[in-house]
Amino acid sequence: PLHPPMHPPAANAALPPPSGQAGNANLPEESRKRAATQQDGNSKPNKRRAPPKPRVSWEERLRQLQAFKAEHGHLLIPTRYKPSNLGKFVHNTREQYKLYNKQTPDGYKKKCSLTAERIRQLDALGFCWTTERSKKQQDSWQKRFEQLKEFKEKYGHCLVPHGYTEDPSFSEWIHRQRTSYNALLKDEDEEEQEDEEGKNEEGKGDGIDAAAATNITTAATGEAAGT
Repeated sequence: PLHPPMHPPAANAALPPPSGQAGNANLPEESRKRAATQQDGNSKPNKRRAPPKPRVSWEERLRQLQAFKAEHGHLLIPTRYKPSNLGKFVHNTREQYKLYNKQTPDGYKKKCSLTAERIRQLDALGFCWTTERSKKQQDSWQKRFEQLKEFKEKYGHCLVPHGYTEDPSFSEWIHRQRTSYNALLKDEDEEEQEDEEGKNEEGKGDGIDAAAATNITTAATGEAAGT
């Protein structure tokens, strides 16, 4: 039988979409782009993270402090002093110094990066452990403490109400002290819990060693009796 002649498709005839893309024709443009990207295997390029800044050694910090003092004649470095983040280092060092001298449990000393030798090195440079601002804060705290003593002498207790009308700022100071104290207790509880967990783990290990030692001793005793 004769077959009708095959006619080539018209030049402007729409070609069928490639395999796997037939279902994308009715998708929004943004979805079609996303689907095409996934099909091509071209995922979004991973953003490269900036490499971490190299850690500045303690010796290098001492040299930076020496250079600053040689240029400016002092070590009253503001916290916002940007070169090498030296201002931030000075601020953190002062905070560490407070932690070093605090009469708190030994757990707090473990978090302190300062040592007696480093403090001696900074003292030799003429490092300023306190500033005028910190002195004013300490003086202000001492005045509030004296006010609290007067309150107790007058009323027989230290239960300053939150809405103390005679001096609202005094009641706010009391509130801040209580908040700081509660935060301190929370930190101590967490550290004690971590220490207790560590002791329990050590105890388990000791128990295994003790059992093994008992077995060895028993075996040795049996061998000695047999001989």
